[in-house]
Amino acid sequence: MILVMNKKAISCALGILIFVSACSSNEGELNPDGAAASTSETPVAETAAPEPDPELIEASDAEEEETTDAEPEQSEPARSVRGNLIKEIGEEGGVGDASGDLLIAFTVSEVESDFECTADFAEKPENGKFVGLKFEVTTDASLSQEPESTFWLSSFDFSVWDEDGKRVNDPVGSSYACVSESETLPSEMGPGEVAEGWIILDVPENATTAGFGIQTAEGAGGWEWNISN
Repeated sequence: MILVMNKKAISCALGILIFVSACSSNEGELNPDGAAASTSETPVAETAAPEPDPELIEASDAEEEETTDAEPEQSEPARSVRGNLIKEIGEEGGVGDASGDLLIAFTVSEVESDFECTADFAEKPENGKFVGLKFEVTTDASLSQEPESTFWLSSFDFSVWDEDGKRVNDPVGSSYACVSESETLPSEMGPGEVAEGWIILDVPENATTAGFGIQTAEGAGGWEWNISN
């Protein structure tokens, strides 16, 4: 920008010199009365145009390069070998409609890899241990306009894989009796609701990943979380 301003100033200065030179070069011309025009006018001294400062040119070039740099490409979200989106604790996931507006938003705010049951009639884990994922879920009111206007999520919707990538046969086990209903995430949510609660899984000691997938009118999607110690 500095360089552009200097060029304008130089152009204006040259323009003034040319105009003055043209006005003062009237020797031999006749005035309206037929008399020769006076040539005793004091000549205007020409001033050389200032040379551009090399430092300003370099600074301007650098500024132009910064402004013309292309926007950085957005990196693709991390996915597992199963094609599911990998989510960190506290990172939001969700489902949008055809126009991209978010219909369902959910976050795992906490993972307990050795969850201790709180229900009075809790049973021992069948597969090795209990794992708890604490969910925060919000549904938008516009969900009511969708073909499927409810959001279902319970331990029965989850899959679990061990450190070798082998899928656990029954990640529910005896987890259904681990916590009371007041602590469990509601399994069904309608439009315009907010809920928080635990999803409890019954998994082997070497379990590392838990996730779920859903099918909507816009397509299928899946998410995974690390549940290892």
